[in-house]
Amino acid sequence: VVYGTCLACYVASARSARRISTEDVGGATPASWAAFTVISAFNNVGFTLQKDAFVQFVGEPTALILVGALVLHGNVLYPACIRWSIVWLSAASRRHSNRKVYFRYLLLHGRKLYSSLFSSQANWLLVATQLALISTQIGVTLLVSRDDPGFKNKPAAQKLNIAAFEAVNSRHAGISAVDLKTLHGATLVLILAMMWLAPAPFVVALRTSDYKPGPGIPRSSSSSERRGETTTKRTPPPPNVSSADDDDDDAASMDD
Repeated sequence: VVYGTCLACYVASARSARRISTEDVGGATPASWAAFTVISAFNNVGFTLQKDAFVQFVGEPTALILVGALVLHGNVLYPACIRWSIVWLSAASRRHSNRKVYFRYLLLHGRKLYSSLFSSQANWLLVATQLALISTQIGVTLLVSRDDPGFKNKPAAQKLNIAAFEAVNSRHAGISAVDLKTLHGATLVLILAMMWLAPAPFVVALRTSDYKPGPGIPRSSSSSERRGETTTKRTPPPPNVSSADDDDDDAASMDD
């Protein structure tokens, strides 16, 4: 809602952005364009109403920043946003409020309740890894493709904004602000490598924040039960019953 409102207001107020997002699309309004873009970016779908993605938005830094941040919030920064929201709610609660107990439990044991609610250490590991990969891609892109048509003769701030947008979207949503065929070959290889490494930060944080079942969760007592196998009790065999001939022999010996 926040991102959609900001995008709709920006498109409605900026004449060039309004022309790109509404007139060139054909009948779209700022609100409908913003709603479509927000859903597509947050879910990392990569669809745009423009036929050339966000190439026409290279001169609209606000739109690039909002969409890039939305892509991150819908992907690897989603667990971090959830945890930070709980931290903020806990800090805003009164000291002796019952809500503070619930928020504290979510921060300590939230991984048992929701797979994307990581521990503090795993959360910071995810954020640090993501920032390191994005920074690396931004630096290499600016160094290698500075003379490419998509970056040439543009201000330094605009180049940085485009490189950051490409670094975020090439690994997640796939929305592009430059024509990829005009980029240097080394930049394209870097994009392929970063696409391959895209799930790595989330998977690392997911595995490092694994948990053991708590006291309220039943634990199987044997390895076969943990694998879902059923075990049956072996009943002892019935006692041996003497045959009729043996009984007759015993009776005859007693008569003797």
